[in-house]
Amino acid sequence: MASHVRGDTPKIKEVTDAELKLSRADKIKLINDEIKSIQTYCNGLGLSKNDVNLSTKPIRDVAWNQKTKGRLRFLIYIAIIAAICSVGYRQPKVRTFCHFWCRKAQLKMLNVWDWTKYYDNDCFVANPYFITDGEGVSEDDCKSCKNYSTKKVRNITSKSLNRYFLTKDRPVVVVNATNDWSANEKFSAQFIRELYTTHPSLKDAKPCNFRSSNENVKTLQDVWDSIDDNEYVDAFWENCEGAPAKAIRAYHSRLEILPLSCESASTNWVFLTKGKNDKQQILFEEFRATGIIITQVIGMGEIELEPHEVCRDICKTQKIILKPGQSAIFTERMWLLAYRPITDTETAGIMSTYHQNIF
Repeated sequence: MASHVRGDTPKIKEVTDAELKLSRADKIKLINDEIKSIQTYCNGLGLSKNDVNLSTKPIRDVAWNQKTKGRLRFLIYIAIIAAICSVGYRQPKVRTFCHFWCRKAQLKMLNVWDWTKYYDNDCFVANPYFITDGEGVSEDDCKSCKNYSTKKVRNITSKSLNRYFLTKDRPVVVVNATNDWSANEKFSAQFIRELYTTHPSLKDAKPCNFRSSNENVKTLQDVWDSIDDNEYVDAFWENCEGAPAKAIRAYHSRLEILPLSCESASTNWVFLTKGKNDKQQILFEEFRATGIIITQVIGMGEIELEPHEVCRDICKTQKIILKPGQSAIFTERMWLLAYRPITDTETAGIMSTYHQNIF
């Protein structure tokens, strides 16, 4: 340890047996006192703070290296433990064992802390800008659609679409936003039928949802049988996420005018009608989405949007004629959809949904 000689010049000497036998607190106090004495000596010599730091750099480097090695050693231990746990968790018996004891610990914990209110919530932290789809409609929301009639627009920007229509729950028809879709050239009743009977990802796939104005038409096979019998038939069906939706996505793409805050759903819908319609409508319930985009590809159709029950005395029902290449965009929380073909031969198109949590 350091000792003082005449002239207060610090010198280094070997640690004595008595110092080794000191308690931990006494050793720290001894070291602290000697560091203070060295600092006092340096100050007496008129050394600046930078000079002192430069002189003590070798000692500080040793301390820093030891600290770095300790942290690195700790990280290595954590990595080894994580690797062992990861390999072990891949074993079915180990995974079952872990699940059992974790679930048991959760049940035991209920006596002390009710964690279920967090477990059952989709979000750990509430988002004040989040609007629950289909809920929260008040009469104040109806003001935006009072005396409103659906507009048809061209070359609209994402900012204008969001500002004047989406955030105000106002339906809008966008013209020529799907010119690059290959469905425009390929879609027909015959093409769609061949696609769903020959494509590897579609021929054995079952729709997630199915809608028709005829309660006897419940499957795609019923649609094909009605076409063979020259009977009128209409149907909307949802392609499940994964291979079926991806196969149909080859014929359409996300509308470029949609704001970046709108996230397209992983599923999509195809609709097809063939024959003369006697004013039957295909009715829809909830989609569990923020908004719906329905695009007419061939033929013409009529969309009827009925306002939310809170707004029915304030907003009027919207009736929209869709021509090929036109897309109707509207929010689900405010409007209930019904579709009717008005072309006597055949109509077809694509419908998709999107989620927009922050307005």
